[in-house]
Amino acid sequence: MGSVKVAIAIDRETPIRVDASVAKSTFPNRSRAIQAAASEELAHVVEGLDEIIGI
Repeated sequence: MGSVKVAIAIDRETPIRVDASVAKSTFPNRSRAIQAAASEELAHVVEGLDEIIGI
């Protein structure tokens, strides 16, 4: 799957936390860390909606 570039505004603390994860080699770079976080959060939101509407 390809990717697209997006611009977002985030609080000042988030890049610090992302950089710490990258420094620990949890993620190879900021982009991958934020992609993983967004994907995981979206999955939780969709799962919650599915439970609410009974899917």
